[in-house]
Amino acid sequence: MKSSMSHSVDLSRRGFLVSLAAVGLAGCATGPQPVANPSLRISHFVVDAEPLRNLGGGYNADYLKKAVTEEANKQFAPFLGGPKDNVLTLQIGALQMPAQPDERFDVGMGGSASNDYLDGVVILKQGAQVNQYKFLTVSASSSGGAWYLPDNVWRRETALAKQYVDWVRREIFGSF
Repeated sequence: MKSSMSHSVDLSRRGFLVSLAAVGLAGCATGPQPVANPSLRISHFVVDAEPLRNLGGGYNADYLKKAVTEEANKQFAPFLGGPKDNVLTLQIGALQMPAQPDERFDVGMGGSASNDYLDGVVILKQGAQVNQYKFLTVSASSSGGAWYLPDNVWRRETALAKQYVDWVRREIFGSF
C-alpha cells in the first residue's frame, strides 16, 4: 500500500491484505488505555494538522483541520469548562483515499472493500499527566456518495472527520 497524499492510490492485492491486517490491529492496545471518563472536563481542545501537512497533504490538512474543529465544537461542548491544565489535542497524522471505490474488491450487495483511512494521535493533558492515544479511522470510500460528483473528496473527508471525533468522544469521555 502506498503512503501517498494523493487521492489516487493503487491498492494492490498485497496492499489490500496489509490494510485489512492494519484495521484488525487498530483495536489492539499499544499504549495507555483511553480514559472513558464521562465526568472528565477540559478547558479547550486543539486540532493539529501539521503532521499531515508535513507529509505533503497541504489542502487536505487545511480542510480536515476545519472539518475536525467544526465537529469537535459540536461534540465536545458538554465537556468544556474544566481546569485550564486539561487540554485535548487531536493530531491528524495521515490520510489515504483511493480515487474512487474500487470494483476489483467488490464484496457483493452493492458494497466495496475500498476504504479511506485517517490516522491520528490524541493527546490528553490533565495537569502534569500527559497520555497519548492512537486512532485509526476507516470509512468506506463510497461514504461521499457518487465518485463523479465534484465535492466527493470533501464529503469523504467530512465523513472521516466526523467519525474520528465520534471515536475520540467515546474513548476519552465515555459518551456514546
